[in-house]
Amino acid sequence: MNREDQGQMDLERAISFINRGDLVQGISILKQVLKKAERENDHSTSSYANYILGQMAGCEEKYEDALGHYKQALAYLEGTDEEAHKADIWYRMGWIYFRVKNYKEALKCFQKDLEISKGIKDFKGFVDRIDTISETLQRLGRFKEALEIYEGELKAIESYVVELDKEEKGFVLDDIARIYSTIGKYNEALEYNQKAIEFFEKNNNMLEKIKAMGHRALIQFYAGEFEQAVSLHQLCCDLCEKNNFLREKASFLLNQGATYTMLERFQDAFNVFQESLRIQEENKSYDQLSNTLIQIGELYEKFWRIKYAINHYRRALQIAEELRDSACIAKSKQNIARILGKVGRKFFSVDDELSSHFYNALKISDEIADLNLKAEILWDMGTVYRDNDSSYKKASEMFQESLQIFNTLENNFGKGRALFGLGEVFQKENKLDEAIDHYQQALEVLRKAKQNSELRARILTALGTMYQARGDYRKATDSFIEALDIMELLISSVSSEEIRKSYRVVEIAAFKGIIESFIEWSKKEQNKDYLLEVVRYLDLIKAREIADKIKTDELSIETCPELNELIEKEQKLIEERMRLERLEQGNELFSKTGLGEGEERLKNELKAVSWQGLKLAGGRQNPYRGWRIEKLMHEWKKTRAQILERCKDPGLRRNIREYNPIPDLQHIFEQEDVVSWQFIYFPDRIEFDRTINVWTFSKDEEYKPTLEWESSDVEFPIKEILPKQFTILVWDGKNIDIFESNEFDNEEVLELLYQFHEQLSPSTLNRLKEVLGTILPEKLIATLEGKKKLLLIPHNVLHLYPWELITALSLKIPLVRSYSLELIRSCMKREQLTKDVLFIVNPNFNHSTWDLPGAEEEAHSIIALLKSVGVKYNILERGNAKEQAFTEITQKEFGIIHFAGHGIYDTDDPWLSGILFYHPDSYDIRTVTELVRQRFKGTPLFILSACETGRSKFSRGDEMIGLIRGLTLAGATSIIATNWVLADQVAPHFMKAFYNHFLQGKDAGESLFEARKQIYNTISKDPFDWGVYALFGNPFKMGA
Repeated sequence: MNREDQGQMDLERAISFINRGDLVQGISILKQVLKKAERENDHSTSSYANYILGQMAGCEEKYEDALGHYKQALAYLEGTDEEAHKADIWYRMGWIYFRVKNYKEALKCFQKDLEISKGIKDFKGFVDRIDTISETLQRLGRFKEALEIYEGELKAIESYVVELDKEEKGFVLDDIARIYSTIGKYNEALEYNQKAIEFFEKNNNMLEKIKAMGHRALIQFYAGEFEQAVSLHQLCCDLCEKNNFLREKASFLLNQGATYTMLERFQDAFNVFQESLRIQEENKSYDQLSNTLIQIGELYEKFWRIKYAINHYRRALQIAEELRDSACIAKSKQNIARILGKVGRKFFSVDDELSSHFYNALKISDEIADLNLKAEILWDMGTVYRDNDSSYKKASEMFQESLQIFNTLENNFGKGRALFGLGEVFQKENKLDEAIDHYQQALEVLRKAKQNSELRARILTALGTMYQARGDYRKATDSFIEALDIMELLISSVSSEEIRKSYRVVEIAAFKGIIESFIEWSKKEQNKDYLLEVVRYLDLIKAREIADKIKTDELSIETCPELNELIEKEQKLIEERMRLERLEQGNELFSKTGLGEGEERLKNELKAVSWQGLKLAGGRQNPYRGWRIEKLMHEWKKTRAQILERCKDPGLRRNIREYNPIPDLQHIFEQEDVVSWQFIYFPDRIEFDRTINVWTFSKDEEYKPTLEWESSDVEFPIKEILPKQFTILVWDGKNIDIFESNEFDNEEVLELLYQFHEQLSPSTLNRLKEVLGTILPEKLIATLEGKKKLLLIPHNVLHLYPWELITALSLKIPLVRSYSLELIRSCMKREQLTKDVLFIVNPNFNHSTWDLPGAEEEAHSIIALLKSVGVKYNILERGNAKEQAFTEITQKEFGIIHFAGHGIYDTDDPWLSGILFYHPDSYDIRTVTELVRQRFKGTPLFILSACETGRSKFSRGDEMIGLIRGLTLAGATSIIATNWVLADQVAPHFMKAFYNHFLQGKDAGESLFEARKQIYNTISKDPFDWGVYALFGNPFKMGA
């Protein structure tokens, strides 16, 4: 046996060990064979031993060792005629370089392999090599060369006599289409893609045909033809379902969701992402899981569900790293960095994670030659630098580089965004001409592309701001109006409350700009007609949908069985929460007072629900809350979110240019001397709390992404930086003027409000009264001379101020508060009310601490007055004041509904605020949701002689959520509510005085005014007493 044959036998023995899984023994024998072959100058055996060792090192990702062995193998083959073996080694070396992202060296190796292979009659292998070289050229960004190679390959396939695999030509056609799409030549891409589809159809290859159709939808997506792309994705999904290609369907759903996102059909996007995720989990298909989580995270981020977004990105990153998915690793890192920048981290201080993620993502985008991804990363980096006052130059560089790439790719949406980013940097640098120029360029690009209308609205708003700064108010208002046209169309096209909220953030910026422009224009040209435009736009921005519902008689939620079930579920959750919290309060009571008569059953229940063996009857343990209440609240929030999504909210589109409420609003001022004051108060800017927590998952934690809209709006609270002054628009139907408030400290007022509601301190209230009294100038107060009513329309945070404390207002003139003039007009029904009155009095919950004897005294003193004038009444008192009884009796029409009991205001979620009714175990609450759902008969005056019923909280869009809004939507067009906890000693006198005047024929505004003066003059000059009540809605409502 010669030495070569012996070497071959030794190699086969080593390979047999490797094939049996004994790698250690196999590699050991290989190394021995290699040493022996080198000693004996057996080049053939030395080459094959190095070749196999190279393969083993490559499998273990020891790439340097692998390359060393392959190079040695080639060296031993030099001068031999083993061309096929040489070509194979060059090919394997090329893939090693490809894996380590050294594409230049990979290309050299693949080209050497191809050069050698040309002499080998293996056409199928030749085609595969062509594909590999083309793929490498694309990674190097040499798309033109890649196209030339593919087109040459196509000609070779068409001229080749022997039939190849049926799909080979189709693959090449689709690859050519993909390259054309990448470089922005979409017509050519569609042409070659169509040929690929026809080829696969001709050869009855359904799966590859569907995949090629999906690629066509992606080409349409990148070309901005989103509607066509959605339709084609849907067809692909239907075909996959029919042919049981479920994994492929998950991928098409993912692309369809991305297209829905570009069309701003976010709920549809969320639904298809959910379906894609479900299919992937059921089929244990993980290759698209990271991408799906990224897409869901981006939707959460868009609507400021920051916690959910960043958790999705982190989990996507974890999975992508496990799968070595470079593109998803880069995208996850990019998104995590963007969020860290978005919530306010300084780019050059504590943000090592931020910059690390960005630059790692950028490096990966270069390695995988994904130009679009690189441009997106650069754009995000630009936005972070832009928000750092010392980094504008760096921001410009990032935006400029992204713009160059988007130009290369002919990506119009990307070009528009990059130009917008550059314009914002110039704006921050106060370079107005450059900013305007870039905004105009961005708009022109997006107009041609016919895409992303929300972005266009944002650019138009920014452009309007620039024109406003230059004093060109005509161009400014034109820009703002065009932005509003876009946003109104978007808002009217969606049913989702959450999406409308997001749109209104953009819309309010345009409203702010146009209102400020008309005010400044009026000052510049001394033309007060422009101030009527301010009235017009103020009414468009404020409480519009409430007024629309009242006008169109759409006052109740459209109820379907599914919605009813959700609302009933929510009510049960709320009742259970209340029961548990009542038990907590009972425990505190036991620790202070011991047990009283009738409390034994409550004690037993406390024992039964005690958590972790707490002996609550002993009275020394912490109150019961624990995980049960937390779990209830989480479930309630999800239910609340579902209800919001399903509630009918017309979102009626206004024609911004034609809408003119002025003639209708002037009816408010017809009957008597009425004046309106509108407080115009916009934040200068919005920033996010810089103290943030980054959420992470433990390794053992089960990950189930939430696929319903969550109800918590913003985990990183928005802080409004408010000015020290505001503008007051004064209008009496004929004359109109503007004033500026005196300077004041908004933070001090809000802190005083907070302290007062926490402590109910008279000294705090007096200090608040003093501060509020300094805000309004004397010239403004003088406009009340000769007027008989003041309609006060605050804006933004000014809604929260108790303006009734200012004696120059509330003790001088009847005062009514509302959210807009249009809402007052919508609520105006001057006909006399029906005489019947309904009282709900002192639902005392079987416990002395909840008892309101003053409420009973109040009600019975009023009832005596009603009897004296022959007015009918019904009363639900104490244990009879049950929620079910209230529901049943309000099917009858009442002129007045008078609630004298307990109300609560939930600071975390005002939708949970409500009025409390008797329940033998705890209490029942009629929440805002329930009030909106069940409309009253008629349009009663609703009196809330309860605690904290007038308080509200903002949602985005300057809409107020609270009992007042709930009662208005339920049909109560005039509402009297309390600003704070009502003093039992004063309530009977205050309300009796109100009824006395109301029954004499005075309207609601005059009656409350006279009652307030009467309390001040005869009973108490403490603002705690005379300032407690506020009137909302229609002040002209008349008594019998």
